[in-house]
Amino acid sequence: MIIAIVLAVGVILVFFMTNKNSSKSDEFFNSVAISSQLDFTRGLIVDCAKTSAKEALDTIGLQGGFYRNIVTSYKDVNGTFIPYFYDKGELNNPNKSIVERELGYANDYLIDKCISNITTDLTLTHPKPKSNVEISKGIVKIKTDLPITIEKEDHLMAINLKDFAEQEIDSKLYEIIEVSHYISNYTKYNPQSICITCINEMAVERNLYVDSFSLPPDSEIYIISENSTSAEPYSFLFMNRFSGTNFKPLAVPKVSGGGE
Repeated sequence: MIIAIVLAVGVILVFFMTNKNSSKSDEFFNSVAISSQLDFTRGLIVDCAKTSAKEALDTIGLQGGFYRNIVTSYKDVNGTFIPYFYDKGELNNPNKSIVERELGYANDYLIDKCISNITTDLTLTHPKPKSNVEISKGIVKIKTDLPITIEKEDHLMAINLKDFAEQEIDSKLYEIIEVSHYISNYTKYNPQSICITCINEMAVERNLYVDSFSLPPDSEIYIISENSTSAEPYSFLFMNRFSGTNFKPLAVPKVSGGGE
């Protein structure tokens, strides 16, 4: 009984001291001098979330929806790998779930690097981030679970990026994935032809541009782009590779969905 009482008193004291220290830290960070530093730092963190999400989206677009080089076949172009979605009879195009995962990995790396480089009067520490990505029609959402501890003069404050910096980016990535799948799937079953009318209809419906160029002796590259959701054009690249006599210069003339 005595041991139980002592333990209970110990728990109460720990709880009391924790709350007391927490209250002191809250008062400290709410003070006029420190709150301005805190607001400035939070602003830098939000900027990191925005720029990282945009850069991650651009990066996976140039690599056919991939961030990590986990594809079985690709072409290296000045240090950037462009995957073969169709490769001599085999399909390697990533589904939406894979692209979401790869975009999350890209965002994790970039936001970790960005926040680690923040320099203010406050000390920031954090573990590795974990991003959850949702690609839907017309929009990409990125929510990053990243607990951040802010410290100054032995006072601590805990925040989490997911609570105040979820990113919602206007994007045609969902629609681009649809068109890229159609092209690669069509090529698998019709390696010596291409339905330009079909691609044009899909591009017009989704407000996209589709370009294609032959790369002898056996490949062609596709560039699906859009400029309706941001001031800067967005591009998504992938390649098809043929075997033997199946390759013909089938480059698609520029197909345009135009601008809204």
